[in-house]
Order: sequence, then structure tokens, then C-alpha cells
Amino acid sequence: MVFISGHWWPSPYGRFAWLDPLLIGAAAVLVLLTVGLIWAIRTLHVVGQDRRWSWWILPAPIVVGIGALLIMMQSDQVTTDSWLEFAVLAGVSTRRTPKELLRNISFGLWCFMTPPPPARTPRKLTDMSELKALTHPIRLRLLYALRANKSMTATQLGDLVDESPASVSYHLRKLAEHGFVKEVENGSDKRQRWWSEANENGFSWSENDFADSPESLSVAKASKDSWLAHQWSRLRDFDRTSESWGPEWVSAAFSSDNVLRLTTGETAEMDLELRAVVDKWRRHGENATSGEREHVMVLMHGFPTTP
Repeated sequence: MVFISGHWWPSPYGRFAWLDPLLIGAAAVLVLLTVGLIWAIRTLHVVGQDRRWSWWILPAPIVVGIGALLIMMQSDQVTTDSWLEFAVLAGVSTRRTPKELLRNISFGLWCFMTPPPPARTPRKLTDMSELKALTHPIRLRLLYALRANKSMTATQLGDLVDESPASVSYHLRKLAEHGFVKEVENGSDKRQRWWSEANENGFSWSENDFADSPESLSVAKASKDSWLAHQWSRLRDFDRTSESWGPEWVSAAFSSDNVLRLTTGETAEMDLELRAVVDKWRRHGENATSGEREHVMVLMHGFPTTP
């Protein structure tokens, strides 16, 4: 906690993760305690028994002083991404009970000793034909369904999106042509064709990548409009049917909006922080087995505006 509150983490030693100040601190404290104990015992012996000066009295204060000086010289700069990754994984919060805090700190220390989870790398879309394939509302629903359920047949997807298996199969083939979905094997049923999302990390695009011509920019804007319409339709559907989910889910569901004053760099940094939070809970949901779970959609948008 001293190293966290003092912003002496992450390590200033780059790729030498084993030199992280949190670990160095533990070793330094052990060394200083050992040296201090030896110094105290020897000093008491010299002063109490021999009543004369000894060179044993000097080393420990010198070592402690040098150690304190090195700690003060440590960089107090901490990258928000690294801090958030640790804080999210460890769940460190001073407002927790002592038992919870001890458990979370222990988990945080374990995180230091294990490799970090692989970063999610969304597929970058740069082809106009790829965006055109995403403008159809049924295809968006199919993508979300496969993202939530991993693998499904055209019949199962048809029941979910209220479309015929033939229509669903057509849209799946169009999505597969552009690498958004793929056929997968299913050991339990080989009579039907099973489909899944081609890239579990999703995909992304920027209007800047399609600004070279008015036509491609228009397609990029149309595709984004389709996604926004689909996302907000999901939110409206929940609002209309919220009572069917029960009071606990109505209380757990959240909505928030804020207007901040940020630079472009700070906005991009906040985006990375929020993605790290979502990724943490995604991994938790994928590995957890307890509790009654539902698919929860989280929408995040950050953009400049005029109040």
C-alpha cells in the first residue's frame, strides 16, 4: 500500500519487471530490518558491555540513509494505463473492509508474479466493402448474437432474430465473405452448419481511414449510423421491458453521461482506461461460474461537443 499510495509503481526499469519497486521494496525492507537488527544487537553489546565505540554502529544508519535517498529519487510518474490495470485487477480500495482489502492486496501481489493477460487487438477495418457488409440491421444482430453465444446454427440464430433460416444463412455467408464470421465444428451436432465470430477481439474503424473520397466517407458514416441505431434500440428495448427483468436487474442497470474538458490525448487515454475496465469484467464473466448471469451491454462514446 505504501508503494501504491506513493505512486512508486509501475517500475521505472522498463522490461525488467522483476525490478519493480514493489518487489524491490519488500527485499529492501527485509535487508534493512536484518541490518538494523544486527546493528541494534551489536550496539547494545558495545555500549552496554564494552562501553566503547565500534565500527558496527555506523553501517546500519548509512545503509538506511542511502536506501531512503534512493526511494526519494524514484520517479513518481505513473502511467494511468499501468495504474488502472493494477488497481482493477487488485480491486484496491481504501473504503473496503480490512478483510476485503487484505484479500485484494494479496491478489494484487499475485498479479505481479504472473504474466499480464494478453491485450485485445481488434481487427482494423480499412476496406469500404467491409463497412458495406455491416450496414444491414439483421447482420448486426447476428454479430451480437454470435459474440454473446460463441457458436450457433442458422436455425438457432433465426429464432433469436426472428428471421427464416434461409435469410439468416444468406446474411451469414455475406459476413463470412468479409471475414466477420466463420464456420466451426461442433462435436454434438454435425448435421448442421455452426457459425461463430471470426475475431473474438472484435473490430474497429475510424472515419479518418475513409476520408480519401466522399463515397468511402459516406459509407463509413452510414455504417456508424447503423451501429448507433442498433445500440440505442437495445437500450430502448430494455427500458420498455425493464419490469420483466426483475427489480434486481432494474437496480443494477446503470446510465451515466458527463461533459468533461479534455485534450485529444487525454480523451484517448480515458478510452484506454475504460476499455481496461470492460476487459477486466469480460474476463471475469468468462471465467466465473457462480450466480445467475445475463448478457450485459455496455455502450461507451466519447466525442467533442458544444454545450
